[in-house]
Amino acid sequence: MKALYWIIASLITLSGFGTMAAGMVKMKSEKPNYVSSKENYENIRNLDIDLGSEELTVVSSADARVCTVEFCDVSENVIVKQDGDTLRINIKPNTGLSFFDFNTPDSKVIITLPEEQMKNVLIDNGSGSVSVEHVQADTMKVDNGSGGIGVSDTKSRIGDLHTGSGGIVIADVSFLEDARLHSGSGSISGQNFAAPGGFTMDAGSGSIRLDGVTAGKTNATVGSGDLNMSGLSLTDTAAFKAGS
Repeated sequence: MKALYWIIASLITLSGFGTMAAGMVKMKSEKPNYVSSKENYENIRNLDIDLGSEELTVVSSADARVCTVEFCDVSENVIVKQDGDTLRINIKPNTGLSFFDFNTPDSKVIITLPEEQMKNVLIDNGSGSVSVEHVQADTMKVDNGSGGIGVSDTKSRIGDLHTGSGGIVIADVSFLEDARLHSGSGSISGQNFAAPGGFTMDAGSGSIRLDGVTAGKTNATVGSGDLNMSGLSLTDTAAFKAGS
């Protein structure tokens, strides 16, 4: 729980296989062309999410029995579709919806999963923050154009976090075989990061600050910022490079 509070505070600083379960709730938002809704989906093992400026949270809960998707003032052009055990959330093609439409409200998408192993969690977000909490998956890939990424209490075999112009904050994260973290113009920070198979990490114009790193072969690079790692436990070679 402390890790969750820490990561939220850090993000603020960084700026037909299954069937739909009963109990759908859908409401028209007070804002034109936006909706608020809550829907349940059964037997979900894969997430494939491609959004624009929405703030996205993916979290697992011991109380959840099915996958729940909640929209809060989200564009009506965002659609949800279940294909077998894969849940897809994306924007309707050819709608002209811009990632940088300043007339949109603060839209939020919250996905709650049962506490069970996922196969793939694939997220591609345009300009909204992404938070992943308490999720276990075989593969986790998060690509965010211009927003921060926060990942806490999460384990996967393969982990790939990429943001163009936002920070990455991690806490109690394990990427077991292959780990890659990239920030174009933001810092990478966190605590208690395990990558026994090795990791590659780079920040173009930001710092890397990590405390409590257990890893195999390590490669960390910053273009124009500090590189500070404490509490290191390495089982293979390491290469560190800091720019100006």
